Amino acid sequence: QVKASESSKKREMKIREELEGLFVATRKQHEDLARSKEKATAVLDSSMRRLDILDARAKNMSLRMDEAVAELEVIQSSINILKQERTKAHKNEDRHTNHVKEGCTYSHSKLPNCSSIALGDDPYTFRQLTLLDVQAATCKFSESFKLRPRRHGCIYKGKIMNRSVMIHRLHSDSIKSSMQFQRKVYILNKVRHPHLVTLVGVCPEALCLAYEYPKNGSLHDHLFGELNSAPPLPWKIRARIVAEISSALLFLHSCKPQMMVHGGLNLENILLDSDSHCKIADFGTLTAEDSKDHPALDSGLLAHKSDINSFSTVILQLLTGKQPGSPGLASEVRRALSCGKLSSILDPTAGEWPMEAARRLAEFGLECSGDRPELTPDTVRELEQLHLIRGRPVPSFFLCPILKEIMDDPQVAVDGVTYEGRAIREWIEDGRAVADLKLKHLGLTPNHALRFAIQDWLSQPQW
Repeated sequence: QVKASESSKKREMKIREELEGLFVATRKQHEDLARSKEKATAVLDSSMRRLDILDARAKNMSLRMDEAVAELEVIQSSINILKQERTKAHKNEDRHTNHVKEGCTYSHSKLPNCSSIALGDDPYTFRQLTLLDVQAATCKFSESFKLRPRRHGCIYKGKIMNRSVMIHRLHSDSIKSSMQFQRKVYILNKVRHPHLVTLVGVCPEALCLAYEYPKNGSLHDHLFGELNSAPPLPWKIRARIVAEISSALLFLHSCKPQMMVHGGLNLENILLDSDSHCKIADFGTLTAEDSKDHPALDSGLLAHKSDINSFSTVILQLLTGKQPGSPGLASEVRRALSCGKLSSILDPTAGEWPMEAARRLAEFGLECSGDRPELTPDTVRELEQLHLIRGRPVPSFFLCPILKEIMDDPQVAVDGVTYEGRAIREWIEDGRAVADLKLKHLGLTPNHALRFAIQDWLSQPQW
């Protein structure tokens, strides 16, 4: 009986241990489930909060979309009203004839699909624009459409008849009378040149002149625009552009009975077409007679000289790639030219300049910065040939080891190397010939054979 009691006690203890183990395991599972529930609840709360935020954003976007649709309907309605008013205005154009005194007349004639004005027997025509036309083209002269300010007004970009145009809105105080505006229009319509932008429309009501707008940017964009905004211009195109500008300026300065001046030539108003030919803008607001009213341009001669000086700056900037307003640019180019170091200041983005072309452009640019009286047809013809120069590879032994340029006066030093005479003499005077080249003595011997070879090479045709 005692044995039976002990056996029963052992079984009871074993069962108790098993129950305690089961209880501990069950409690642990319960605790794990509670923690999982807390985590799931936290995730659910976070998701619900995000869902509320997204729902609020969706409602906001829907509200904005409704507002945008309503605004679009208003804009479309305004466009329809503008079209109706423009149609009415065009129907009334045939009833008006503008007269310009001193033998200049506007005669109104209807052309297929276009209302235009013809000046006397002049074959050129342009579109007569209404105030609604220019307001629609510039979004009512919006600041976002403004290209640049001008002394006599502002330049805006726009589209008229699906054509990109520049619209020059003149300041009212720059035009003394409607007759003066009509006279300017008459003159501008007669001024046609391949490298001047063409007048395509006029709005007397708003004192606006519309010109063609070449889309390849300005010289300023290509030289100093933001990264990748416009590709750099090779030297051949730069040299050709100089010739084209000279041709256009010569044309303006040769106008009869009165010389015309640009009065503000710079990189921003020299535009490029799709083939990188230049088109000069912002011209024609000044004649030699108009310049009397401007203290800075108190005579036709000074106004003419101002154009030539501005042309000088453009040439030197095309050569060097220096920013507009760089102090002492002409002095820097003159100094480099006189020291035989012109290549050190040339714009490397233009490629390998033929030194003959670069030197001639630098000389011409410096001449224009001085008291050069005028451009001549011979000068223009000479400039037109510079971009045709072939960039021949220069034999390495023609180059001075110091200047890296073709030598004019080759001199053999004691180390057996030939240098440009001017350069090696400067090194001798500065003491660098002994310190850097370690020359035992400073005697120089003219290298006549090399000089003759260089002269013969330079005399060969490069066209």
